[in-house]
Amino acid sequence: MSYKVEFIDNTSFIGGDVDNSKWNEMPIKPIKKITYFFAGHKILLENYEAYNHVVEHTLFIQKGTNILNPTLMVKKGNNVLKLTFDRQKSEFGYNLADWGKEWKGKAHPGWKEGIFKGKPKIEYF
Repeated sequence: MSYKVEFIDNTSFIGGDVDNSKWNEMPIKPIKKITYFFAGHKILLENYEAYNHVVEHTLFIQKGTNILNPTLMVKKGNNVLKLTFDRQKSEFGYNLADWGKEWKGKAHPGWKEGIFKGKPKIEYF
């Protein structure tokens, strides 16, 4: 999973991969939109108040690391939309959570400020 972030000042940041997303290396400024690239899919998320993502890993002693289903999260008001990639079906599913309870009933760290200017947008290619 890689991604490209476009900020309100028209600069951009290219994220890393599933092993090192570089999420915490991103400049601290409002995000206009993020485009994720994963397993031949492209997802554009735009006009949200905040953005986050989670990539869970499991470690197998003899076979190395296994990546579980990545989850993209966006915030609008007190709601969080979670888009989770199902590796077996090779597609994204979604669900809603309350802000502050978005990850296993608790707040997840790492949220980045977005801008809420216009209608929130999701495009899936």
